[in-house]
Amino acid sequence: MYLSGGFGPWELVYPAIVTPVVYLGLRSYRFIGVAWLMHSCWDIVHHLWGNPIWPFMPTSSFGCMIFDAVIALWFLAGAPSIVGLGSPTSRVGNQRTLERSTS
Repeated sequence: MYLSGGFGPWELVYPAIVTPVVYLGLRSYRFIGVAWLMHSCWDIVHHLWGNPIWPFMPTSSFGCMIFDAVIALWFLAGAPSIVGLGSPTSRVGNQRTLERSTS
């Protein structure tokens, strides 16, 4: 969060808006994803009109936007496990789970 990001007192508007969404995220991955997307949008605002996260790196806010958007998509997908991704056993296990749930 940027509390000295170049928008003065308006910097406090974002935390006020996102707080209820974050609270709902205590019970829902989707709300966590929405909160990350909101943060990603705030990064774009800072990239275009405010101060970057790191003063010595002008594109740092843009990089943060990309990172935040990826995290948001992961949460919006239900935060699937990434342990063992791509291993043959994980694909077999997922196929068996799918077969059991559809029969």
